[in-house]
Amino acid sequence: MRLKSLANPLVILCVLVVGVGALGYAGLRAAPNQEPALQSAIVRAAERAGDGGTLRLGDLVSFGWDRVYVFGSDATTGAIARTLGFDWSPLSPLEGLVSAGIPMPSDDLFLLVFVQGDREVAGWVEVNGDGDPPFLEFTDSVGMGAIPRDRAVFAVRDVSSSTFNGQYEGWELDLAGNR
Repeated sequence: MRLKSLANPLVILCVLVVGVGALGYAGLRAAPNQEPALQSAIVRAAERAGDGGTLRLGDLVSFGWDRVYVFGSDATTGAIARTLGFDWSPLSPLEGLVSAGIPMPSDDLFLLVFVQGDREVAGWVEVNGDGDPPFLEFTDSVGMGAIPRDRAVFAVRDVSSSTFNGQYEGWELDLAGNR
């Protein structure tokens, strides 16, 4: 009888540990469909277009999408969800708690979220606005809401400069007057 009474608490404890571990692992995973290679594809396209040229996101993105949203570093997960019209965040729940719901770890990052249909995030990428060159800036499209695929055309401006640390390469991408 004594062995049976010990077995039940041990079984319950094991089940709890495994269950909490599984939930914890699921809570640590960030959103799927991240497309980190897209940043370098955008940089290469800006370089090809050159100062005064245009860049069409629809020509660069290989997966299906209907519209893109551009968020700045000050966007919270709540603001992102309100803008998209459904709950989504690039952060895992644990990261969301640690960062107080602000998904970007730096002031100079942009978040591009590509949406297909009503509620499917087909892909997303964090774009570096400063730091390791070349950098990209999306100045006028941050927080504008949905940019339809056929209107996701950006005017390219070379904002490369020399500083006391040397030369850096940068590109500013503004919506090409098509909104």
